[in-house]
Amino acid sequence: MNLWEYRLQADALHIGERMKKGTFRPMVPAFELGSREYRPIPYSTAAGALREFVDLSYDVPVHAAGYFTAGNLESLIIAPRDNVTGVSKLPITIQFLANAEGRLFVSVDQNTKDLPEYFEMVMGGMRYKGFGLCRLTRVYAQPRPEKTVSGALLTRIPEDALGVFGGDPEAVVRDGPYRRGYLFKPTSATGGVYVRSLFEESIVVAYSCLVR
Repeated sequence: MNLWEYRLQADALHIGERMKKGTFRPMVPAFELGSREYRPIPYSTAAGALREFVDLSYDVPVHAAGYFTAGNLESLIIAPRDNVTGVSKLPITIQFLANAEGRLFVSVDQNTKDLPEYFEMVMGGMRYKGFGLCRLTRVYAQPRPEKTVSGALLTRIPEDALGVFGGDPEAVVRDGPYRRGYLFKPTSATGGVYVRSLFEESIVVAYSCLVR
């Protein structure tokens, strides 16, 4: 399957882990491979943002994932107000990535084959605070076929979507080592389910653009 490759840039971006004790909202963590540092752009986040940009319904599949290669981890403290009483709630510390750069890979199909060479879309959380505007610039004029290799995964992908990126979902069941977790899969505007997923640094066979 062919992929579009985009260079992603954002001034301030929050892709969060679960909130801890209601007062700290961390950024998805970075990890090191060799002498380089990466930070995943999970499939759930990337595909969700792309779905919104292309304006697809939830029953139409769209596949995207990637990783950050640069950015400064910073923090912001906010004190949300109760909409009814107007009283400030407990302060929340939010981690975000400033001057973020990375790569986003999009599976080319009927819904994504006409993506523009350059476009902007909003991704991640805390949008009401001005976070999330991403600038995407296509790296190659035409979608490229990728070769399949074995290596450490640079992002987070649901097990059942690994095949879209050159992997073998059946091999995942019997082989390893893997780092597993769960990613949210929306089924409507208000609901969804969590699906078992492979996390960064899992050793997989997949397209070379997403493993090292």
